[in-house]
Amino acid sequence: MLALIVAILAALQTLLMKHLTQKYSTETVFALFSVIYFLLTLFYIHHHRNIIKGDIGKLMGPGLVLIIVAVVLSFIGNSLYHSLLSKHDAGVVSALVSVTPLIIVIISLFVMHQTITSQQMLGIGAIVAGVLLVS
Repeated sequence: MLALIVAILAALQTLLMKHLTQKYSTETVFALFSVIYFLLTLFYIHHHRNIIKGDIGKLMGPGLVLIIVAVVLSFIGNSLYHSLLSKHDAGVVSALVSVTPLIIVIISLFVMHQTITSQQMLGIGAIVAGVLLVS
């Protein structure tokens, strides 16, 4: 159920960003989005400060490097996503970005040595078919 709520929130965010990038520059929308996201992150940090204090020492070294890489990748991905959203239909961009679970599964199989069920394979096939139909 929570995953469905996340999907609904992501869909609403995509539609709002599409609407905004039609009226204002992608750069301005992305910058303001990032500032507001940062402020909300500060609130989140404050709310969870005890947990974070306990973990922060453990993250030094390789853990910190991985977080920095993840943040940079996320920033690049979000920048490109907002740019695409300003130039193309929201439904098409979202459908093409829907291959993310497929990429995650492939990387998880080969790098993290996770297993995949036949039901998950069917779901991935449905995602790929849907992307092919939209693009």
